[in-house]
Amino acid sequence: MARIEIINSDNIPPLPFFVVDGYGLQVDLSDVVGTLYDQATVAKVEWGIVHAGSGKVFGVVHLKNGQGRAFYDAQLMKPYLAAYEARAAEEKAKHVANVQRRQTEAAKAAARLK
Repeated sequence: MARIEIINSDNIPPLPFFVVDGYGLQVDLSDVVGTLYDQATVAKVEWGIVHAGSGKVFGVVHLKNGQGRAFYDAQLMKPYLAAYEARAAEEKAKHVANVQRRQTEAAKAAARLK
């Protein structure tokens, strides 16, 4: 499984910043049914090789009060990862639509120059 971080964001609206293998998006997790992330108490959730050099794959929930707790069940990440993947697909669709629109506009402009 990928290296994953869910970082509590202070942005307005307060959407968590979700990073998967270095690529990040703000993701609305309000409809996600899961037990790892609670905006009120969690500062960050990590999954993957959390401590460099350890080689062990597990997760850590970092609380805002400075405490942390480890978890080892990858299944706990699934609802959050699904929300990220849905958001990433939305962003990709927007990007593809923008590229196609720009290509169409460029073709029209080129046709007018002929």
